[in-house]
Amino acid sequence: LSETIPDELRLLIEERKEKPFQMTYENSEHLYLAVGYGRQKSTEYVVAVREVFRNEKKVVVDTILVNGSNTKGMEAGKPGVCPFVVLRCDKMEEIVLFCAAEE
Repeated sequence: LSETIPDELRLLIEERKEKPFQMTYENSEHLYLAVGYGRQKSTEYVVAVREVFRNEKKVVVDTILVNGSNTKGMEAGKPGVCPFVVLRCDKMEEIVLFCAAEE
């Protein structure tokens, strides 16, 4: 994990990564949006962020799990990995909605 992810969030992801998850984490500076797809039996999967948008009432995070061998310009994962993505943004009051799909 990147050094920009707080240690507490890193531990929460480590605890949950074996199964699909969607979560928010907030510290004094930022809001983190995390989506994981659990352990994959097949090889070369990546999480693609299709869209993130914010309006006056909500933030929507739309991700999809795709086979990395079918993507160009993306680094594919290794067999048996637990793909996830973490987005860091400014703190906000809106509700966060996650849309997670698989290819």
